[in-house]
Amino acid sequence: MVRVLTRLVYVGEAAYDNNESVSELISCEGRLILSMRSFNKLQWLFLATFLEILEIQIVGMSESLESLSLVCSPSVQSLSGLSNLKNLKSFSMDSNNGLQVVKGLNELEFLDYLEVRRCTSLESLIDVSNTKLPNHCIIDIYDCGEEFRGTLASYKHRKEVEQQLEQEQESPFEQEQEQQQESHFKLELELKQRTRLGRVSFQCLSFSSFSTVFSLFFPI
Repeated sequence: MVRVLTRLVYVGEAAYDNNESVSELISCEGRLILSMRSFNKLQWLFLATFLEILEIQIVGMSESLESLSLVCSPSVQSLSGLSNLKNLKSFSMDSNNGLQVVKGLNELEFLDYLEVRRCTSLESLIDVSNTKLPNHCIIDIYDCGEEFRGTLASYKHRKEVEQQLEQEQESPFEQEQEQQQESHFKLELELKQRTRLGRVSFQCLSFSSFSTVFSLFFPI
């Protein structure tokens, strides 16, 4: 286990002095692949990098890892494979401004603590309707478009209240739209009726004029 950790640090440093190849861990597309078979006894993993890594993939199952941290990695845009960490209890992300997508988070059934700070580009985090995270899990979110600290159960309740408020705010707008559509329909109907009446009047006027002209040539 110690040899694996030493090798990982050494490869990371090799990217700066170009003395060693990093192709075994980092692909040409900027993807870092972490095979959990190499960390079969590891309980705690801390990741921080300023390399041009766009994506971190966790592959392979791990039942030993209990704590994972990803910090100060501004170029990382995607973190996937968290669902492979079956017994993860603590997960923290801090100062990853480029991070947009985190996949597998909602599958962590034994997570006790989730910390997300200064990850300003995150598109979504917890799917409250489908998440498998336990209700007692402590959620700590700061400077990520929203702020919250409490249990997942409280977070779910907050989201439900926010959704209800949004629906209430949207209702008057929808009513106004319906009224506008109804008024538009009535106006179109009135115009059609007027147009039809105008055509009838024009036909009557034309017939009357024709009768007058006909009577001039053929007096009755």
